[in-house]
Amino acid sequence: MGVSEYWITDWRKKQVEIYLNDGREDGTTYFYLYKTVTEVNKQNLQLVMFPDLKTDFDELFNI
Repeated sequence: MGVSEYWITDWRKKQVEIYLNDGREDGTTYFYLYKTVTEVNKQNLQLVMFPDLKTDFDELFNI
């Protein structure tokens, strides 16, 4: 089973980039930038693959 979602967190910018894995018709997969979350849209920070698992932006960046 491969990775279907990963986050890149930049503590200096207080920003999270969420990447998702998508499949192509030939069976290969690729990652694409799904969403960028900053303090402006921090309410949108959540795992895509596990939507019931909540994450708090302020806690993540210790604000």
